[in-house]
Amino acid sequence: LCVRCVSVCECDLCVRCVSVCECDLCVRCVSVCECDLCVRCVSVCECDLCVRCVSVCECDLCVRCVSVCECDLCVRCVSVCECDLCVRCVSVCECDLCVRCVSVCECDLCVRCVSVCECDLCVRCVSVCECDLCVRCVSVCECDLCVRCVSVCECDLCVRCVSVCECDLCVRCVSVCECDLCVRCVSVCECDLCVRCVSVCECDLCVRCVSVCECDLCVRCVSVCECDLCVR
Repeated sequence: LCVRCVSVCECDLCVRCVSVCECDLCVRCVSVCECDLCVRCVSVCECDLCVRCVSVCECDLCVRCVSVCECDLCVRCVSVCECDLCVRCVSVCECDLCVRCVSVCECDLCVRCVSVCECDLCVRCVSVCECDLCVRCVSVCECDLCVRCVSVCECDLCVRCVSVCECDLCVRCVSVCECDLCVRCVSVCECDLCVRCVSVCECDLCVRCVSVCECDLCVRCVSVCECDLCVR
C-alpha cells in the first residue's frame, strides 16, 4: 500500500502494519501510549502512558508509577502524607503526616512529633502540664503543673511552689499558720499561729503574744495577776 493510500511513518511502515500516532510516527520510531499518541504529541510517563490515559504529575510520572496527590503532584515533587495528600493540599507536619491522619497543632506539628493538649495545641505553642493539658484548658501554676495534677490556690500557685492550706489557699492569698492552716479554716493569732499550735484566748491572741491565764483568757480580756491567774 502506498503513502497515498495509507498513512505511513518516517520508517515507511504503514498504519496497517504498525501502530502509528496522529503525527504518523510509529511505535518503532517513538515511544507511544496505549492510545497510540506518542511522546512528541503528548506528555508521557516512563511507562509510556500519556496524560490523556492516566493522571500524571508535573514531572510526567503517572499514578501507576508513583504515589500522586489529588492535585496530581507526586511524592518526588512534593512532600506527601501516608494518605497521598501533599503539602499544597493539606497542612502537613515535619514528619509528613497530614491533619486528616493525625491531630496537628496550629504550628503544624503533630501528636507524634510533640506533646499535644486535648485542644491540639503543642508544648511549643502553649505552656503544658506533665499530663499534656495546656494553660488554655486548665488552670496551671507557674511551674506548669495543672489543677488536675496538684492542689492549686485561687491564684494558680500550687502546693509545690507555695505553702497551701487544706482549703488550697496559699500564703500569698491568706495569712497561714506554721502548720499551713489559714485564717479561714482555724482561729489564728496576730502572729499567725493557730489554735491547734498554741493556746489562744477568746480574742485570738496567743500565749506568745500576751500573758494568758490557765483558762486561756488573756490580760486584755480579763484582769490577770502577776502569776497569770485571772480574776475568774
